[in-house]
Amino acid sequence: MKVSFQILCSLVFIFLTNLASAQNFPVCIDFEKSQPGTTAGWIGTAVNDFGVVSDAITGNQFLTASDASGGSSVQGPAPLAGDWNKLLAQGFCLDLCWDVKLLDDGAPTSVASGPTSITIISGSGQRATFNTSTNISDTDSVGNPTDWYTFCAPIKELDSNGDLPSNAQGTWSLAPGEPNSTWTDILSDV
Repeated sequence: MKVSFQILCSLVFIFLTNLASAQNFPVCIDFEKSQPGTTAGWIGTAVNDFGVVSDAITGNQFLTASDASGGSSVQGPAPLAGDWNKLLAQGFCLDLCWDVKLLDDGAPTSVASGPTSITIISGSGQRATFNTSTNISDTDSVGNPTDWYTFCAPIKELDSNGDLPSNAQGTWSLAPGEPNSTWTDILSDV
């Protein structure tokens, strides 16, 4: 099954560019500034047709990848490496936002759909994954192509019950068996 997807012009990180100062809000990865035909510093695992391309109609640039055999993923550089807990302690409201479009779900005779996700990886390799509550598909129920989907994952401290952040768009999760306190460890070393 071949699945193709695109990541629109930017992954928007509503953060600061420098943990020591409150300047240049938000931090964005903008594929408009990347050379078409390159990977713009992103890494694709088990993907084909991988790289920055320009839409022939709109001229917008985006990262594209097609699913290959095995577990596929696309990993980008951290636009803001450091201790995100410091930002939270300063009272900043943070979200990790991204746009995604599924071009071909690999099932031409049916509407296949599923959630999408984004993962934060700490310097020590610990991971937290935000899984969306909305399924994305390449076509709607009558066969029309779908547009871009936009998701924003909250970056907050654990709530008063010690639960991971969530919103109407989805929930954060950790590796099985990891205590929720791992979330704080991950945010301290992005």
